[in-house]
Amino acid sequence: MAMISEVYTEAAVFDVAKRLLAAVCDTPRSGAALILLRGDLGAGKTTLTKALAATLGVTETVTSPTFVVMRSYETAHESFTRLVHIDAYRIEAEAEVAVLRIPELFTDPETLIVIEWPERIPNTLANVPVWDCTITMTDETDRTLTGSYSAHVTA
Repeated sequence: MAMISEVYTEAAVFDVAKRLLAAVCDTPRSGAALILLRGDLGAGKTTLTKALAATLGVTETVTSPTFVVMRSYETAHESFTRLVHIDAYRIEAEAEVAVLRIPELFTDPETLIVIEWPERIPNTLANVPVWDCTITMTDETDRTLTGSYSAHVTA
C-alpha cells in the first residue's frame, strides 16, 4: 500500500504538496485521481489545496469553495489538465451533491479532485480509489500529513 507521512510548517507546505502530487502521479489509475483531505477546521486543508494548485501550474487565485461547494481550475501539469476542489463542509444531505454530478468527474484520468470534509459524502465516494489524507495540527505552527492510497474507501 502506498503511504505518505510528513511533518511540516505552513512555510514548507509547497514541498509537501510536491511530494504528495508525486505519490499520486505514481499511483496507477484508470480515472481521475482523488485526494481526500480530513482534519479539523483550520488544520490547513485549503492551504494544502492551494499549494497543490500552484504545483499543478494553476494561475488563477484559488479560494475555498465552502459556499459554492466546488471550483474547477485549468492546470499546466503533464499528468492533469484540471483540478477540481470540493469542500463538502456545508453539505447537510448527500442528495445535495447530485446536481454537481461528482461521480461523472471520477472517469477523467486527466483530472485531480481534492475533496475537503469527505465524511459528509460517504456514499458518493464508496468504492472509489483515493488517497485518503489527514492533516493534524501538532502545535501552532506544525502540521502532520498522513495519507495512504486505497482502492476502495469508506468515507
